[in-house]
Amino acid sequence: LAVWFFKKEYRNNIGFYLLFALAVTSSVQMVGIYVVFASLILPALAVINISNPYKIGWLCGFISVMAGVFFAVFFDTPAGPLIVISYVLTTIIFVITIKTVG
Repeated sequence: LAVWFFKKEYRNNIGFYLLFALAVTSSVQMVGIYVVFASLILPALAVINISNPYKIGWLCGFISVMAGVFFAVFFDTPAGPLIVISYVLTTIIFVITIKTVG
């Protein structure tokens, strides 16, 4: 990982895909497949046709995780399923808001 950040000549496409594969594999083992793929796909889906997608995508992901963890603590339930549900609901809210406003 340190080589990736400090040696620019190693930042080619295959290096990115190898690092991405390692990150996804280890995070699926830690938090589960539904949480990982919801966090990869749903924020990107929420900002699919807007001009500045990065800030809105990060905001969507942040709100989803914070809401999921908050409701998991509040209702004393497992965090994983509630994080996925909050990703889905936040994505739906963002898509509706973007279509209405924009």
